[in-house]
Amino acid sequence: MIKLSIPLLTVILLALPWMSLPASGQDAPSAAAGDAAPAPDVSAAPAPDDPAAPAPDGPKGAGNALSGESPQADQTLQSGAPAPAEGAAEGEEAVTAPKISFDAMEFDGGASPAGTTIAHDFTMTNEGDDALLIYEVVPGCGCTVVSFDKFIPPGKSGKVTVNVDLYREWAGQNYVKSVTVLSNDPERPRLRLLMRGEIGAPEGETLNRVTPPLEAAGEAGSAALPVSN
Repeated sequence: MIKLSIPLLTVILLALPWMSLPASGQDAPSAAAGDAAPAPDVSAAPAPDDPAAPAPDGPKGAGNALSGESPQADQTLQSGAPAPAEGAAEGEEAVTAPKISFDAMEFDGGASPAGTTIAHDFTMTNEGDDALLIYEVVPGCGCTVVSFDKFIPPGKSGKVTVNVDLYREWAGQNYVKSVTVLSNDPERPRLRLLMRGEIGAPEGETLNRVTPPLEAAGEAGSAALPVSN
């Protein structure tokens, strides 16, 4: 039996705790067994290929990113309302236009003596929703003089004044004179106004003292012929 001295025995007893430690190069446990994180429970998660698995809920209004459907399309499918057409203009302004209208487009002056002037105002109204522009009023002959309002706002009225000179040579005849109104009305850019009537003898004279202009050419009954342009 080997007899150990007391100093040697003391050294062995002190070295025993160090001999129970793991060998060099092995990792020590990072946490106690009671602090270890629990393993995830995969039994409740649906399989990736399971068709019955519900789709995950995304943020409200996000739509389906995989199918390319927009939130508006999702709302359309839910409400049943038709989706707006792509490229449709929003807030498109309606087309505005003037609209010319006359109270009367013909005036009958009745019987008037030769050598006088007949004047009449044709009243026009802009029934459209844009400004009415009167470019020109063209008389049919030199015996007719016109004046007119050139700018008429929507809902307002203006006038075209026509003056017809009844020459003495026209005594005993009827007259028909016209003027043409040119405007920016897209539906009726040209309108014709008429003035008609009878021409009597000059004041203080009788018809037998007046020689109709066509009688000199040998045409009988010229007094019944109308004077027109």
